[in-house]
Amino acid sequence: GRFAPLESALGETARSRAVFEIAVNQPVLDMPEALWKAYIDFEIEQAKAIINGEADEDEEGEAPGEPGDRVRELYNRLLDRTKHVKVWVSFASFEASAPGGGGMEDARSIFRKAYDALKEEEGGMKDERVLLLEAWRDLEKSQPRDKQELGEVTKMMPRKLKKRRMVMGDDGEEQGWEEYYDYSFPDEEKAPVNLKILEMAHMWKKRKAEGDP
Repeated sequence: GRFAPLESALGETARSRAVFEIAVNQPVLDMPEALWKAYIDFEIEQAKAIINGEADEDEEGEAPGEPGDRVRELYNRLLDRTKHVKVWVSFASFEASAPGGGGMEDARSIFRKAYDALKEEEGGMKDERVLLLEAWRDLEKSQPRDKQELGEVTKMMPRKLKKRRMVMGDDGEEQGWEEYYDYSFPDEEKAPVNLKILEMAHMWKKRKAEGDP
């Protein structure tokens, strides 16, 4: 009777999830970004159904955890494969506003974690960090005025510096100077000063030790 549509819907959810799992676990994917996005969107829809009371239990008959838990699991699995800034921004946006999201505080935690992760990548991924901070700032500005917390992200924004570098040709000969832009992040500007203080303290200790009888 009336339970048939619900059972059918749950069965469809289980089958859809199984297909997605098979697909994302393929060693080579033609369009991995599109596939993962489709899977994440699918789980967001399931979270929405739970919130709306359309799915009280999951397919195995067990009570689900938080509605967005499956979405978070997918984002974390994807981040194990790629640290692309777009994935981090999408994850934070989910927390901020999507069904099952934890709200802006959870989104801010994602942005902080993302910033540190990108910073640790080879080369420091400065351009990506700028994109991340701009996305964070834009997300803050999209919130009601009394909910905005722009102070933290504003302090993290870098200064844009114009620099010059020598261009080398394929033959190793100098081709001339070119101008380019670099970024100076506040958290990195302080590091050399702190390092110098540590070095001075170390030298003072060393001299003191050598001067002792």
